Amino acid sequence: MTGDITILHVDDEAAYADLQKMYLEKIIEASLSTIITTDPTEVTEIIERSSVDCIVCDYDMPDIDGLDVLATVREEYPILPFILLTGKGNEKVASEAIRMGVTDYVQKPSGSKQYKMLGSRICNAVVRFRSSRRDRKEMRRFQNLLDRVADPLLTLDTDLCITYLNEGAEQFLDGSSESLLGAAVVDHLPKKSALEAELRRALDEETMIVAEGKFKFSSVEHSIRIYPDEDRLLVLILRPDNEGSSSVT
Repeated sequence: MTGDITILHVDDEAAYADLQKMYLEKIIEASLSTIITTDPTEVTEIIERSSVDCIVCDYDMPDIDGLDVLATVREEYPILPFILLTGKGNEKVASEAIRMGVTDYVQKPSGSKQYKMLGSRICNAVVRFRSSRRDRKEMRRFQNLLDRVADPLLTLDTDLCITYLNEGAEQFLDGSSESLLGAAVVDHLPKKSALEAELRRALDEETMIVAEGKFKFSSVEHSIRIYPDEDRLLVLILRPDNEGSSSVT
């Protein structure tokens, strides 16, 4: 793994934290920056002011244990990698940590082999975190673009259930996003609608399709553009007065 990694190490024993920092800097093939705190109450403040990629936190600390720190972090940072260092054979703590959304848990290292395992777990967690963060950023960009389209626009999954709809689609289908998300789009089509077959054909053939179709509440046919994109469909419904173009606000 390449690139800079910033670790926040939470441990009430500063000497042990310094030792861990030394070992990990030798093991991890990246530019490693370690922030050490012996005060668990500082964790969210440090995250806010630093670009932390992963938290490594000891479980056994006085007053506030590692599970308390995990709970605090997960309230504001649900996907930030959090590795809990547990004592030998502490399955009950590990089980509770999993329930609370820990990324990983590792027996507190005491030798080079265990440090290598911890280094590997950190790198893997950071890779997944950065990938997920990029995916979320791209999804926000995609949704911001879709929100600007004035015509009704939907995305459907492979079961033809609605996974996204813009404001135009909410108005067109006469419902709120809360009531429409997850609903099958065929419920809004007349029985034996040819449009359902075209939607499935677009999925099967992975090709853009121009179709005509009516909806239950509409007396006119609409021109519909169906765009397959991996495991979803993007469906643009052109209003009768806007055939051939789609306005963007």
